[in-house]
Amino acid sequence: DHRVDLVAVAHVGGDADRQDAARKAARLAERGCFGAAAERFVHLAQQTPDDPAIEYNIALCTAWEGDEEVAAEAFGRAALAEPDFELAAEYEALEQLLRTNLE
Repeated sequence: DHRVDLVAVAHVGGDADRQDAARKAARLAERGCFGAAAERFVHLAQQTPDDPAIEYNIALCTAWEGDEEVAAEAFGRAALAEPDFELAAEYEALEQLLRTNLE
């Protein structure tokens, strides 16, 4: 299924350390610690730029935290990095929706 899930963070691939770090960030998000989760995903993004799953997770966590501007930017980066056209289009639509709310 290629639908965007606005309730759960996306699975992050990569080596065991990277997956472990992503799971820890996801657990923080599941507990409602969205700011802390976003910080951990940002750290992962610095290590592996252009990963659409990480950018998507940053977007979700920052949106849940209430920072729509940062969330919109992250959805935009996720859209640019996502090879699946349908997912990229959904990320782009979410970016545009948040930007509309900011105006």
